[in-house]
Amino acid sequence: MLIRRKRGWEIPESQATPESVFLSRRALLGAGAGLIGAGALPGLAAAQGAGPADPSASLYPAKRNPTYTLDRPVTPEAAASTVNNYYEFGTNYDVAKAAAKLKVRPWTVRIEGL
Repeated sequence: MLIRRKRGWEIPESQATPESVFLSRRALLGAGAGLIGAGALPGLAAAQGAGPADPSASLYPAKRNPTYTLDRPVTPEAAASTVNNYYEFGTNYDVAKAAAKLKVRPWTVRIEGL
């Protein structure tokens, strides 16, 4: 038989969050979404203009680290860059065509259902 003693700091789950806060959680989430949206407005205004250059452009091609040497042939770029283990684009490994259609800049976030 399991004998469980509650510690002094443990409270029932029903007391962890007041019921009024729990019932108005959608309003709380909506207010948070409004704050996030208001913070995005300056960025949207900047996107209307010429816009900044690609922030990741200076990262590629990556410089080779001389500490590490190659002791075997390098995997061909076509093989290394077209296999994907994630299911966002499909359930097989041949998802390069679908992934190439993904638009990553400018990224748009839409909050719905509130």
